Amino acid sequence: RRALGNTVARIDAADIAVRPIIRIEEAVGSGIPGVRMIRPATSAGGASEIRIRSSNSLSLSLGPLIYVDGIRISTDRVFADRNGATSRLQDIDPNNIESIEIIKGPAAATLYGTEASNGVSRIITKKGIEGETVFEVSVEGGANWQPHPSENFGLHWYVDPDTGETRNHNMYELLKQPDFLGKDLWQYGPIQRFNLNARGGSSLFRYFAGISRDDVEGYSGVDYTESWNSQASITVIPYESLSITLNASRLAGSTRTPGAIYLVLLLFYITIRDRQPLGQGGAADYYLGQLLGETDIRYRSRTTWSLQVTHNPVDWFTQRITGGVDNSGLVREFFVPLGGRGF
Repeated sequence: RRALGNTVARIDAADIAVRPIIRIEEAVGSGIPGVRMIRPATSAGGASEIRIRSSNSLSLSLGPLIYVDGIRISTDRVFADRNGATSRLQDIDPNNIESIEIIKGPAAATLYGTEASNGVSRIITKKGIEGETVFEVSVEGGANWQPHPSENFGLHWYVDPDTGETRNHNMYELLKQPDFLGKDLWQYGPIQRFNLNARGGSSLFRYFAGISRDDVEGYSGVDYTESWNSQASITVIPYESLSITLNASRLAGSTRTPGAIYLVLLLFYITIRDRQPLGQGGAADYYLGQLLGETDIRYRSRTTWSLQVTHNPVDWFTQRITGGVDNSGLVREFFVPLGGRGF
């Protein structure tokens, strides 16, 4: 802050704890003026985005740079298509965050170069504290659901090919009939989150360790996201003026999108218009096979570590060296059954 001479917006762990935040984007987008979160699609694990001030390009990345404990991490939206995208910001567990600092616009470019023209978000994770070991446990539960599905899907209109008469049907109600799915298409998708962490230490040695588990299902009964996330930090203070901190984190999880389920619902309209019932090898059978059998799963992993050495020989002078690695991976498994998408 002293180097910039500009106001740096900051959110502390206490601010995050008193709000119902499940994404880091929500912590930033709801607590800092001029910063907003673009909400994801309704699928579980959908990708959201952070915008600082406004969008300033039609082709370049519009999100801010993200630094965790001084190490830049990759948070690009990947595999973005109309079936959904995957956000790597979800790799960061809000329970392990000590504070978030936001540097906006040109002020960020002063320190981080032209790539930071959209701003910089600096995330500081929790570290050890002097004193006895303190444990924190949290459990969250809830559900995803589609309110008023029959009204939201509305009526589909078509002209009867035999009589020329204008007819209509409600796709949601139609699919519940025995000749189609024979059950409600949507569900109450359970949300379960668990977190356990501990920290403590002495004047010479301090530590923090945490582990969390996320299990979220979407209302479609198809989409879900699940992950394990672990974080550890060790700080050694050999001298009053010198501290060495080692941070490490590991994430492994997967996300399944709804695929083309919403598109398929619309394509059923064609089969009804042309009177192509199920069980006769027509388009209705192809679309139903796609609806029930298509899978689009993204397996994600991330390992991040950083080492920071801080030297403070006098009150008015501090020097700091930070180094580390962010290694992230994402594999997409996409399967279309025979007959799906016209194959």
